[in-house]
Order: sequence, then C-alpha cells, then structure tokens
Amino acid sequence: MTVRSSRYRALALALALPSLLTSTAAAQSSGDKDLKAISAYTLTMPKYKQLLAAMVNLGKAAQHDLKMATALDGVGNLSLDQMVARLNTVPPAKRAIADAGLTPREYAVAQGAMLQGGMSYGIMKQYKLSPDSVSKTTGVSKANLEFFRVNEAEIERLGKELQAQMPKEETAEATDEDDGEADEQKSEAPDSTE
Repeated sequence: MTVRSSRYRALALALALPSLLTSTAAAQSSGDKDLKAISAYTLTMPKYKQLLAAMVNLGKAAQHDLKMATALDGVGNLSLDQMVARLNTVPPAKRAIADAGLTPREYAVAQGAMLQGGMSYGIMKQYKLSPDSVSKTTGVSKANLEFFRVNEAEIERLGKELQAQMPKEETAEATDEDDGEADEQKSEAPDSTE
C-alpha cells in the first residue's frame, strides 16, 4: 500500500469519525453543543444515502487533489463549527458535499449522528440492552437507534456498496510486480522458433 493510498484511507476515516468517542463527561465541556446537535439530528434513509454519496465524492476529490487531502488532515478531531469552517475553506470539499445535496454543516452533523447511532445500536444489539439505557448512556436519540434497527440489512448493503465506490489507487509496487510477472512468463514461455 502506498503512502498516498494510506493517506486517502486515513482521510476517509478522519472524515467519518468526528465526535465518535464523545462521552457524557466530554459533553459537559465544550463538546456539549456538538453532542446536542448530533443527538438531535434524525437520520432518514434519503439523508443516509446523501451522506454516503458525500463520502464517496470527498474520497474521489481527495484522490485527484493531494492538497485537498492535506488540508483536511485531522478534520475529525475538530468541533462541528471548526469542521464546517475547514470544509468551507476547501472548495473541492465543499463542492463534493454540495454535489451530494448537503451543506458542510449538515454533512458534519449527519456524520456524527450516523457514527453515534451506528455504534450505539451495535452496543445495544451485542449486549441486548434497551434503547432507553443506551440513549441515556450515550445521548443517542431513540429515533436513530430505531433507524439502524429497521434498516440494518440495507445499511449493511450500502456499506459494501460504499466500499466498492471509494477510489482505489493501484500501488506502484503492484504495477512493478505485474510487469515482473509478465516478464517472467515471457521468459518461461517456450520459444516457438526452436
């Protein structure tokens, strides 16, 4: 895997992980405003699909513009307001999000709600917890827990589709290997002139 390919994957992950580990204690600090916004956002399948489209668009834009990928490094560690400000200052990122039908603010909040809801639903399901207890502990809305429960199969299918759509970079090593294998096959092939 090349450094550039790793950077794209890291960027996609960073864009997908804001507010991932926001806890109740952290919510009492400056993250309270962000947690409230994320918890108040209600996911729907159309919005979920727009969010995934924005992620694909951002991945493709970053693949074509290394400066964009660099400009968005660490964006997942920012507050919602800081993340929105950063996305607004990078025209290709703003355009990638807008092309999916979202604003940078809605993208950031929806992404947080998706991660908060998805992780909370996973915990709820794995440990057979009630939606009430998970909602109280994580701050996730019960509506988003229900969204993940009702749409679990479709979300899994869309996740696989997202992986297939994300840009993939052929590594230089793989290309060199392929060329080497082709050369070996040529040298191993019987000479038809003998």
